[in-house]
Amino acid sequence: MGIAQTARQAVDTLSKIMDLKQRSEHIIQQELGKRLKVGLLLHTHLLKNPLVSIKEVQAVCNISARSAGELVKAFEKESLLVEFTGNFRNRIFAYDQYLNLFGK
Repeated sequence: MGIAQTARQAVDTLSKIMDLKQRSEHIIQQELGKRLKVGLLLHTHLLKNPLVSIKEVQAVCNISARSAGELVKAFEKESLLVEFTGNFRNRIFAYDQYLNLFGK
């Protein structure tokens, strides 16, 4: 792969990231109601760290464990997060749509 092709891929990926960011923020604004502020905060965090636990959401958003669980559940409902450990406890959630941009 040459430099020009790598540069084109980088620009294409960045464009896809910006599009996903815009679509995801629109969903958060439309669907999260009173949790809008913490939803946007979590989304910004997911762009830097696309794998999170409930405890991490709790710390990042400065909310209770119960509120963090409800926020993650709302993100799952909107397909912004996917649980992939299969565990009942210590679950890890992935911002799958974002991660998939780098795997193709």
